[in-house]
Amino acid sequence: MSDRVLPYLPDDISNKQIPILVVDDLRDNLDLMEALLVSEGFEVVHLIPSGQEALEFLETHRDIGVILMDMMMPGIDGHEMCRRITTHESTRHIPVIIVTGGALRHNEAVQKSFAAGAVDFVTKPINEVELFMRIHSALALYRERVIRHHKTRELRESEEKFRVTFDQAPVGIAHVNADGRLLLINRRLCEMLGFQERELIESSFPDLCVPENRDVHERELKKSVEQGLEYHGFEIPLVHKDGRIIWTKLTLSPMKDAAGVPKYFIHIVEDITERKNFEDNLRLSATVFEGSTEAIIITDARANILRVNSAFTAMTGYADHEVVGKNPRLLKSGNHHEEFYRAMWATLSSTGQWQGEIWNRRKNGDIFPAWLTLCAVRNSEDKITNYVGISRDITLRKEAEERLSYQASHDALTGLPNRARFHDRLTHALARAGRDRHEFAILFLDLDRFKVINDTLGHTVGDFLLQGVTKRLLGGTRESDTLARWGGDEFIILLESIRGAEDAAVAARRILDVLAEPFSVQGHEVFVSGSIGISVYPRDGEDVQALLRCADIAMYRAKDSGKNDYQFYESTMSTGGLERLKLEGDLRYALKRNEFVLHYQPRVNINTGLIVGAEALIRWDLPDRGLLWPLDFIPLAEESGFIIPIGEWVLRTACLQCRKWQDAGVPHPRVSVNLSTHQFKKDNLTSTVDRILKETGLSPGLLELEITESAMMENLEKAVATLQGLAELGVNVAIDDFGTGYSSLGYLKRFPIGALKIDQSFVRHIPSNIDDTAIAMSIISLGKTLNLKVVAEGVETQEQLTVLRNYQCDEAQGYLFSQPVDADRMTEFLVNPSGLNLSDLFEQ
Repeated sequence: MSDRVLPYLPDDISNKQIPILVVDDLRDNLDLMEALLVSEGFEVVHLIPSGQEALEFLETHRDIGVILMDMMMPGIDGHEMCRRITTHESTRHIPVIIVTGGALRHNEAVQKSFAAGAVDFVTKPINEVELFMRIHSALALYRERVIRHHKTRELRESEEKFRVTFDQAPVGIAHVNADGRLLLINRRLCEMLGFQERELIESSFPDLCVPENRDVHERELKKSVEQGLEYHGFEIPLVHKDGRIIWTKLTLSPMKDAAGVPKYFIHIVEDITERKNFEDNLRLSATVFEGSTEAIIITDARANILRVNSAFTAMTGYADHEVVGKNPRLLKSGNHHEEFYRAMWATLSSTGQWQGEIWNRRKNGDIFPAWLTLCAVRNSEDKITNYVGISRDITLRKEAEERLSYQASHDALTGLPNRARFHDRLTHALARAGRDRHEFAILFLDLDRFKVINDTLGHTVGDFLLQGVTKRLLGGTRESDTLARWGGDEFIILLESIRGAEDAAVAARRILDVLAEPFSVQGHEVFVSGSIGISVYPRDGEDVQALLRCADIAMYRAKDSGKNDYQFYESTMSTGGLERLKLEGDLRYALKRNEFVLHYQPRVNINTGLIVGAEALIRWDLPDRGLLWPLDFIPLAEESGFIIPIGEWVLRTACLQCRKWQDAGVPHPRVSVNLSTHQFKKDNLTSTVDRILKETGLSPGLLELEITESAMMENLEKAVATLQGLAELGVNVAIDDFGTGYSSLGYLKRFPIGALKIDQSFVRHIPSNIDDTAIAMSIISLGKTLNLKVVAEGVETQEQLTVLRNYQCDEAQGYLFSQPVDADRMTEFLVNPSGLNLSDLFEQ
């Protein structure tokens, strides 16, 4: 039924004012009916002679209250008319009364009329009372239909308005019964939680809550009822379909029946996730702001301070009330020009941020370095509203950087500039000298005998000695000079603005003089001297490398000239340097080329004159130079790191030769092999010796290892362990060059050794030098006390042999008996000792 069909009935309209339509094909009947109705007082009566005309009339007259229709009409009869009227959308609200024409077939006609939709009927002849009664009944029905229609329409409009409001509400709305079941849900709630309406309806509201908060909903619902609250709000997290947590503000409002009992509850659900996140972020920001170890300062757009955190107070000494409202300029240190600040603000204005190092001033006046980051805060209109500054005190970092810079450019032990720093100074000196056309000199100093002291007394004494040398060198140089530690026991001095080579010579002599006095180091009185090489700019070179190379070459010439001296560089010296480089290159391939050979020097028993041993001594048979002795290449091998493979070759070759003598039935003495300090330091020495003995098949008792006293004393505990390992193999050990070191009787007792070898420096002057003779006698006596064999090295005269025999020395070797010879010659000596003329020597 269309809303525009039915007019509203005024409350005060009577039945007689409601229009009536009479439809009959006979004019007399129409006139009769009109007369009756008018006589009764009905004010509006419409008369229509046919059914078709009546239908057309009804299209334009919507206010008809009742229709009186004759049953028997041509065309569209009363029954068909009744059916059309009562089924059409625009007329079905109008009651139809059928007028029948007599009693014939009355019941059948009435039933057919009611089936067509008629509400009543009257029969001819018309009974006026009955007619008017039925008309008023039909009009009452009409009134009821119209009123119901309008109420239904109003209710529907109300429901539509509610549904529009319900679904378009910006918050979620749900009707929930007392058990928590969802009765009605709006679109916003579905969108909020990601569900379709059909998925939620008839489900339980607590099911939408985070599991641990479901009892909260039940508790708050109960609270709302018990306290009679019309509205009750609280925050509760709900679960989105995808598992996300949606924070909501839930407001409960009970809808009660007439007895005041809640029928259901309206749930108004507001998504406050963004607000909660904002609040969480605020709390987090506040925590970060106050808990940050970095100072934070917030200003307005004019750079007036609004807030500072506690770290700011700790860093600057200013409390917040002392700086709020003021400008950060109060921190200015005065270390920066105004241009620095102008550039800072220009960058901040153009890019929105600036960061860099800045010097600020604390409240107490102290100036300190800080790393500052500035950010501009803009609003939605892109206008700057605030500035935020975050800074941290970098005093410790700056100090660490300075320490690192110092450490990178200075020697840790002496505090002197290191090699890199000296290079830098020398580079600048070259630039100045080239510009100002003046001379300068480089003095390259290498300490003499430092290695002996360091190896004998230990690295700790060596370090203290270097510090003492540094102190003296600083006292012997000018403030304008640069003294640096080049490395190890080498120092280098830059003498600027000299008037000539003589100034450099004076400086060199002064340095040698300050080193001449003995040094007292940890209870030891030690002596060192220096060998100095001098190069002069521009005479000896015009670049860093050339000047350093020339000074280094001159230093080696000073060493070769007897040490404790200085030498100026001469061009002829470079030849020696090139020879040294060539020798090092040849040494690298000497093993592969089988250029090394072993010579053997017999060792004899002083009492019997028999050969009891042979010391293996290496020689280098260099094709273009002939046979080189150890002093010509062993120091170079130690410096270049080749000494380890060379030493292992010596040990293996000596063991193989001894095994050959053994296999040939030649009287085979014990073979002695010298170990270098580098070999003795190796952790795998014992395993190396064991492996070579097994490879060669030599009995360990036929091998004696000679180790210098200084090598043993370098690391006493490790030396004891190594010697014990060798003793367990069955290998004999002798201390070589005994008397030149600083070993103590206590440690000698701990060393599992079998012999002491008196250094030839003491034997050489027997008996002419009383001190050397006394030292030799003391060593022999010590050997007897410790039950050790004593071997004298470098015996060259019959007089030396007689003295040693009188002092009861056990064994001797030297040119008096034989110089070192090759393996074949040594084999001849073993087969026929008479070739040595030992009997003549020992008969005297």
